Amino acid sequence: MHLERRLQQAGFLNSLAQTLLKAASPGIPDFYQGSEVWDISLANPDNRRPVEYHARKAMLQDLDAREEKDGAEATARALMCVPESAGIKMWVTSRLLRFRRAQPDLFAHGSYSVLRSKGPRNRNLIAFGRAMRGQRMIALVGRFFAEIDAIPYPDRALGIWKETTFRLPAEFAGLRYRDILTGRVFEPISTSMGATLTLHEVLDVMPVALLTNVETA
Repeated sequence: MHLERRLQQAGFLNSLAQTLLKAASPGIPDFYQGSEVWDISLANPDNRRPVEYHARKAMLQDLDAREEKDGAEATARALMCVPESAGIKMWVTSRLLRFRRAQPDLFAHGSYSVLRSKGPRNRNLIAFGRAMRGQRMIALVGRFFAEIDAIPYPDRALGIWKETTFRLPAEFAGLRYRDILTGRVFEPISTSMGATLTLHEVLDVMPVALLTNVETA
């Protein structure tokens, strides 16, 4: 793949990772107006152009219609095939913000737990959990995509994340989880070391995932 194309693809993946991290981490996320899609411009004065809200509203309406017709997983897979269209960033941004709106107590008062991964790519994953009463959330974010030859994604996802897992603390075990970005449901595997999830199953569509226990999704 041409160097320029590889750098562009890595930028797409990093932007999705940053979007999920800032939305799921403790605190108030700062979404710059217009950043719901790719913004290939310098900070000042390039980014002071008027935001095309009508175009973004139309894109979001189209994504909602596609999800209703084809389902979340099929829509996410299709968007990942053409990341340059910017639909995938709008998809991630809108689903994350809707989840925050639906679970205000979790984000305002929920606890924070670092989750440890194990395997050949444990260094390439950021994982943490948040909990509030019966609500649970697990954020999974890949990183260093160029280093691990992850491009194009998701074509190389299986080879990247194979044999890499992460263990759930006791308060996150015994539950099934749904990824709010793809709609898929996962059930941790119980082992002598505790409940675990395998990354090549969770991250085979996108390099990020936000899991919530299905009872509160």
